[in-house]
Amino acid sequence: MHRILIFSFKLFVRAFLAFLLLLTVLSIIYWAPDRPVSELKERWAAPPSQFISIEDMSVHVRDEGPRDDPTPLLLLHGTSSSSHTWEAG
Repeated sequence: MHRILIFSFKLFVRAFLAFLLLLTVLSIIYWAPDRPVSELKERWAAPPSQFISIEDMSVHVRDEGPRDDPTPLLLLHGTSSSSHTWEAG
C-alpha cells in the first residue's frame, strides 16, 4: 500500500510539473507586449467612431444607421468585448 501511495504522489508531481512547463511554454509563445492607445485607436476606431469623455474616462462611441429612424437601437458591450461583434460578416 505504501508503494502505491508513493508512486501515485510521484506521478501527480510529474504531471503537475509537466502542466507548469506547458503553461510556461505557451505563455512565452503567445505573449505580446501592450500596445499604445494611439495605435489601437488608429486600427479599431476609424470613422464613424469617436471618443467622448464621461467622468474622466475616454469612451468609444460609434453612431451608425439612418438618422431619421424613429426607433433607435443602442448596443452595449462589456469589458473585453468589441463593438465589431455586431458588424455584418
